[in-house]
Amino acid sequence: MIRYQDSMKIVFLSRRYVPHLGGVEKHLEQLNHQLLMSPEGHRITVVTEQDSQTEPRSEIQQAIHIRRIELPHQKTDKLTIWRWLFWHRQLLFSTDIIHIHDVFFWILPLYPWLKLLNKKIFITFHGYEGPGNPSWRQRTWHQLAAALTNGNICIGGFHQKWYGVTPTITSFGGVEIARQKVKHRVNHKLIHILYLGRLSDDLGIMKYLAAIKVIAARHSVRLDVYGDGPNRQAAQSFVSKHRLPVTFCGYIPSKNIKWQTYDLAFVSGYLSILEAMIAGLPIIAQYHAPIKYDYLKNTPFSNWIEITGSTEEIIASWQRATSPKFQHTVKQAQTWANKQTWQKLANQYLELWQKN
Repeated sequence: MIRYQDSMKIVFLSRRYVPHLGGVEKHLEQLNHQLLMSPEGHRITVVTEQDSQTEPRSEIQQAIHIRRIELPHQKTDKLTIWRWLFWHRQLLFSTDIIHIHDVFFWILPLYPWLKLLNKKIFITFHGYEGPGNPSWRQRTWHQLAAALTNGNICIGGFHQKWYGVTPTITSFGGVEIARQKVKHRVNHKLIHILYLGRLSDDLGIMKYLAAIKVIAARHSVRLDVYGDGPNRQAAQSFVSKHRLPVTFCGYIPSKNIKWQTYDLAFVSGYLSILEAMIAGLPIIAQYHAPIKYDYLKNTPFSNWIEITGSTEEIIASWQRATSPKFQHTVKQAQTWANKQTWQKLANQYLELWQKN
């Protein structure tokens, strides 16, 4: 790991943090874990929104100080956040590094004072707002945040085209390295598939189910759906109407999923793609808009996954992904994914802070 000469005080600002489940939350949790392992003894504080009334407003978890902002009705409220940060401004005034995860607007009222104090401010741009292409307002906010911070990390290779933001560092996240060897799959009669993600149009749950309807008429398949969302009822009704071999498992942490028991993955987010690669699964990823196509295509791994935009393309990708010839592609993907460690991600953050 890249090392600083001295211990640093680091404040992360993020809308959500563990125990809330999500990609940004896991990203930040694993980053903190790696930073705490460094011999310098960095002191880390996470400022986040209170997700429920049962969460304490202040606590220490594994040497990380978590400060939660109580919000009316658990909904983001700018004035409440700005008021909280003003009353706790010494937290930002006394730190060495302020690193924001998407929520740049949080620091706007304090920004002049932070610059007068010559505070180092950085930002990570995670994904995109969705469900469609970004609006001019979203592009403007990204460009403003990039201009007013000392550097940024862009998760994905699509930010310059769609937001006009030049990455200081580009990352595709991290993952736990593989602890099991890849099994030779798709040689048995039943093909066991998993879907992991929000049940919504932008992640293509209904297109995946429509493809399963066609595939199940010709092949022995089973699909386990991990996730929840606005299309859950429609998805369940579709499955019931057509008597499809689909089980809805609800939203559970990916670490609790037995990835190695599956033969194929329907996943479209970077974290779940990395986890599927580590497990040695062929991947069919779905896009719904041009930005999502670039999200998937402008990556080091685009040649190792099937990128689809329609039910017909999913069915065609199924034929390729379940072919024994595809196993070579799967192994290439796993070799690359095994290098995308959380320690590598932490080094990217340290590199950013050091060069600026």
